[in-house]
Amino acid sequence: MDKEILSLKDVAEYLGLRVGTVHKLIKTKGIPVMRVGRKIIKVRKQDLLEWVERHVVLQIGDKEGEEAITQKKKQWLSFTGLDEQL
Repeated sequence: MDKEILSLKDVAEYLGLRVGTVHKLIKTKGIPVMRVGRKIIKVRKQDLLEWVERHVVLQIGDKEGEEAITQKKKQWLSFTGLDEQL
């Protein structure tokens, strides 16, 4: 995805969550957002990338977890278009 600024729908799509759950994560887990007016919320792609990296939980020695994280990172790179830059 070439967009630098994401809608909550874009964020929800990537994370595999509902938009309402993304709202909760913004309030409880601190996904960084920009407000445009009173109600419109946008997320900078780079801020979301950094947030995801900080909040990935991996148990050491959990091979299934490591594979899932690797797959999720590949999906994220593809989603953001960063895979083409590597």
